[in-house]
Amino acid sequence: MKILFVTGKLAERALKETLAGMEADFDHEVAVLKISVAALMTMPFILHALRSPHADLVMIPGLCRVEPHELEQALGIKVEKGPKDLRDIPYYFGVEKKREGYGEHDLTILAEINDAPTLPLDEVLRKARYYTACGADIIDVGCTPGQPAGNVGEIVAALQSEGFRVSIDTFDPQEILAADKAGAELLLSLNAQNLHLAADIRCTPVIIPDFGKGLDSLAANIEAIEGL
Repeated sequence: MKILFVTGKLAERALKETLAGMEADFDHEVAVLKISVAALMTMPFILHALRSPHADLVMIPGLCRVEPHELEQALGIKVEKGPKDLRDIPYYFGVEKKREGYGEHDLTILAEINDAPTLPLDEVLRKARYYTACGADIIDVGCTPGQPAGNVGEIVAALQSEGFRVSIDTFDPQEILAADKAGAELLLSLNAQNLHLAADIRCTPVIIPDFGKGLDSLAANIEAIEGL
């Protein structure tokens, strides 16, 4: 039996790793369609991409809104919708998943101090202590859009001096560079608007889509920053 797994570009790596970690009794192939998010596939899009698949079963993503029976009639091949989380595919087929190398993982909690540059420094520190006591791991310095501030570096440095881990939430280039210089470890966020700053900062950036352009722009931004 051969199964054709259909996915998008963003899930390709995770799907292939999941399938490689299965001890399954069937052959499989992965069809990566020219779309970033698999859940956004439509039936015409899938039909155009697959045409005449050579498989006994076609499995579409669990979050895909296409009805399997309708696609099955159009393709002439049995179609099933997989689990919503592709990591559950082994259990869907009743196969144990290899756990080697999965490793431990941690959840990191960010707590944002909104409009931090407009607050007195002692209030910023008070809020940081409160959020940390409530379980926050990183204090996020939230800046005010359209109102660049000159005290961002001072705030980051003050938080760091008290032992807080710090992130910065802004798109303003000067605020980003000041926070990075002061020791912020995480930047929220980069997209095509300020992607050029990636080469000049030490902190880890969070890459997001461009405003109003959807998830396809996220893939493009990831590719761009990987090329720096």
